[in-house]
Order: sequence, then C-alpha cells, then structure tokens
Amino acid sequence: MKSTEVYSIVRNILASWCKEHGFRRTGGGMLGWYRPIGDRFILFWFQVSRDGWDEYTGSKFIVEFQISDEPQIGSGHHDQRWRLPKFLTGDQLELIRQLQNRVIAKLEKPNRDYHIFQMPDNVVDWYLAKFKPIGERYSRTDDIWLRYKEKEDVQQWAIFVKEVLGSIVGSLANGAS
Repeated sequence: MKSTEVYSIVRNILASWCKEHGFRRTGGGMLGWYRPIGDRFILFWFQVSRDGWDEYTGSKFIVEFQISDEPQIGSGHHDQRWRLPKFLTGDQLELIRQLQNRVIAKLEKPNRDYHIFQMPDNVVDWYLAKFKPIGERYSRTDDIWLRYKEKEDVQQWAIFVKEVLGSIVGSLANGAS
C-alpha cells in the first residue's frame, strides 16, 4: 500500500472534522492540517514510515503535533513538537496496544526462501520481531508507530485519531504540553 493511498484513506475520515474545527491542509508530501491559535499555529500530521511497504509485515505511520510560528510541518522548535502518545490516557494507550496486536495477528511470515532470510542474523531477528505481539503496556513516552496491513487497519487508526483529536487540540490550545 503506497503512502498516497494511506493518506487518502486518512484524509477521507478526518477532512470533515478538520474543516468543522477550523483546520486547513498543509503543503508538502505528508498529510497534515493547521489552525491559527493567537499569533501561532497548531499543526498535526501523518507520516508513513520510510521503511516502505512489505507484503508480509505491511507498514506503519506516526501522528505528530506541533505549535509553530508558521503553518509548516516540522518548522519551529522541537520542544514544541510531540507524538500522539504524549496526549493519551492509559486506557487509550492500551487500546492502541490491542489494535496493534490485531494487525500483527493478521500477518503471515514468509517462507524461508524470502530474501530477508539471506541477510545477517541481526537483520532476520529485527524482521521476525515484527510478527511478535506487543506484550507490555505502552506509556506516554513511547514512540508508537501505528501498524497496518490492509485498508481497514488504516481506517481503524484514522477513526481512533479522530476520536482523540478534540481533547488533544484543546490541550494544545490551552498551552498544556
């Protein structure tokens, strides 16, 4: 699944919410939105992994938030930039873990003739770890990439993000970080 397809799915789910709440689309290759807050901007965006798509493990993306002087993704100070988990409750983080494990449960390991098995052991171990369920609870400081294998997985993540956006934007607008 190409990143453009992922962004299209997410955009279809979030566009109306963003419009209703005064957000406009950012420019550039990633899917993002911004809204003025005083003389600054609240931004949030989705970034598909540079690892690309693998037919067996799928891919992943992150959601980032930022307060910036410009309506441009990645501009400004890094201490004014956060990833999704920072704003979530323990129950929401547990839901993410459960959703991740649903995606992982769908994955089927490739046959031993797959090219990855010709790589050094550390690369093979890294690859095979993608098939292991997440056992430990996530925390707000974890760097969580949202995994997907199918269109429905991306839709599920976009719906989750849509459900938490209001409280996150409210937190950012009130200066909480």
